Amino acid sequence: MRRIASFCYSASIPIIIFVVIINIAALVSFFRFELDTDFLNFFTSGNPRAEEFDRLKEKYETGEAISILIEQDDSLLDKENLQKIFKLQEEIEKLDGVSQVKSFIPSKISVGSHVFQIDEKFIDRHSDILEDFIEENHFLTVQSLSTDNSKAVLIANLEFDAVAGEVVGSLDKIVQNEEGWTLSLAGNEIIKDTLWDYLIRIIFILPPCAIFLMLLVFSSILKSRKFTIIAIIPAGLGALWTIGTIFWSGQELNLLTIISPIFIIVMGAADGLHYTSHFIDNMSRYSFVGLSGRWSKCPITYSGYQRACSMLDLS
Repeated sequence: MRRIASFCYSASIPIIIFVVIINIAALVSFFRFELDTDFLNFFTSGNPRAEEFDRLKEKYETGEAISILIEQDDSLLDKENLQKIFKLQEEIEKLDGVSQVKSFIPSKISVGSHVFQIDEKFIDRHSDILEDFIEENHFLTVQSLSTDNSKAVLIANLEFDAVAGEVVGSLDKIVQNEEGWTLSLAGNEIIKDTLWDYLIRIIFILPPCAIFLMLLVFSSILKSRKFTIIAIIPAGLGALWTIGTIFWSGQELNLLTIISPIFIIVMGAADGLHYTSHFIDNMSRYSFVGLSGRWSKCPITYSGYQRACSMLDLS
């Protein structure tokens, strides 16, 4: 330890310069800041299911699918509900990035030898015929409609090159504007959007709370604001270097990597408190020079730091 201390003392200027450079490099890395919300990255490299999923998407040029769950107390096969669902389906299909919407309402039905195009006029005039067809002949009824006809799901297929975030935002607006029933969104893109919110909350809530708690505890132990900050500075630098390493290595912050700086702060602060407390306990072995240049002894103890520092001759 003495050799290390002697080296740090003799090479203090190069060490300070090196630390400053590392800090600047870590701060510059924030220009590469990105959040990774793709849950498929949690699979191990080479996972056959994840690779097959990517191959299918690329082969058939299909984007993600977003499910819109509709819940209501009454039957969704009533005329008014059929019209509302049909309008909702049309509204979603008009969104940029949506290729098609599948539901329990077919685009065409055949009655005898006739084929009818389903639109608002047909639903208004022949909702009973459409209801019978949906209950008896439509192959998507079992997949899209509950047995009591009070719940249904619409499947919005996105285009292969669609900006999923914009589509999700548009769907959120539609869901918020709908009244009279409950609409919910589900799917991979909704999970990604939810993960984004979680990551943002973690960034702006957990680290500040951890730092505030440590400042409060350390201040009550050390009885000094200055030494409290000094005890936490190494942990803060360690967290900064950790984030810089993540960004400069080409990685993004996800649910796993975003926790590592918080661990560094907590564990590093414990070492900082340990060092600072020993430093305070041993300050009585050394002499200090006041502003006037005169030497003065300052017998510092662990619990009496503030009282002892008032004894410094700074006149």
